[in-house]
Amino acid sequence: MLNMHYFKSQIEDELCGAKCYVKKSLETKPFHPVWAKQFLDMSDAELNHATGLYHMCEEYYKEMGGSYSTIPDYLEECMKDIVDCYVETSAKIKHMQDMYNA
Repeated sequence: MLNMHYFKSQIEDELCGAKCYVKKSLETKPFHPVWAKQFLDMSDAELNHATGLYHMCEEYYKEMGGSYSTIPDYLEECMKDIVDCYVETSAKIKHMQDMYNA
C-alpha cells in the first residue's frame, strides 16, 4: 500500500544501499579501481532512486495535507523523520563520493 511508511522504508533502503556501495568503492579503489568505479556508479544510482522517492514523498505529503484542515501529527512526524533521514544520510553519501573523486 502506498503511504508515508512505504516511502520511508523505501528511501531508507535506497540510502542504505548507496552508503554500502560508496564504502565498498573507497575500500576497493587502491587495489581494484574498476570494481571501485562500479561500486561508485551503483552508489550514485541508489542515491538517485532515494532522491526520486523523496520527491514523490513530498508530493504525496502535500496531497495528503490538502485532504485535512490540519495535518495530523503522525503525518507531520513521519515526514520530519523522512526529511531528517534523507538530508543527513544523502549528505554523508555525497561526501564519501567526493572523497572517492578527490
